[in-house]
Amino acid sequence: MADATTRAVANGESGYLGTAMRILGGVNTSTATNNYGKAHSKAVDTGLVSRQRTASDILTLWGTGEIGANQTDTIALSVSYYPSAVTPAQVACGAVALVSKDTNGNWVNAVTLNHGGNPQFVFGPYSASYTLGTYGVDTNAGTVWAVVNYDGSFAAGAVVRRSAQSLASLRIATLSDIHYFATNLLINNGPAFQAYLAQDRKLLAEAPPSRKRPLTPSSPSNRTSSWFPATLPRTAKLDSHIGVSNLLSGLVAMA
Repeated sequence: MADATTRAVANGESGYLGTAMRILGGVNTSTATNNYGKAHSKAVDTGLVSRQRTASDILTLWGTGEIGANQTDTIALSVSYYPSAVTPAQVACGAVALVSKDTNGNWVNAVTLNHGGNPQFVFGPYSASYTLGTYGVDTNAGTVWAVVNYDGSFAAGAVVRRSAQSLASLRIATLSDIHYFATNLLINNGPAFQAYLAQDRKLLAEAPPSRKRPLTPSSPSNRTSSWFPATLPRTAKLDSHIGVSNLLSGLVAMA
């Protein structure tokens, strides 16, 4: 089965990208029969409207399941994407996929709304051996495709690829108010300076390990994102800024 918005484009209707859809695979698993014992067929229908912040026009598909059922037959569905709406890097890493709207009206990876199955990205064309949850991009055909088991609205669009495993390993570290002080700026470590330290211990001139420990590989472990809402002393000069930059460059090197 196939449908496209090429006729709408040819008729001069505005907003359409010229999207084509196709059902690449699937089997009618209905066991329902009529009064004469004849198996029911399914009237699968489609509709296409112009894009809404997507890389294709929007397809609405219905009729692939039993009447009133949320779960449908498992099908492989493809939609063409508009080349100028995506980048080669997005296409290559699976950041462009078949998307569908969740209950909040957000476009999400279509396979995440399946009834069962495991999301699995493939860079290449669809194969009949692929199971529920497999999705991919076929650059030769200029299409995104996915194996799904529900009706709804579909399009080509941007997605964020993050597995459950990567979410579980995500660690975020925050280091704030470090009040870095470049010790070479200290002219005389005498009574006046010590008196100041006594009433403001945030000036870490006397404790280099305190500012370095949060930036070591073991603290915190498996860190994937770091935030530094830091401040420097009012008396800080260029040396202090360079010192902070050097500390943070060490963190980047460990990433």
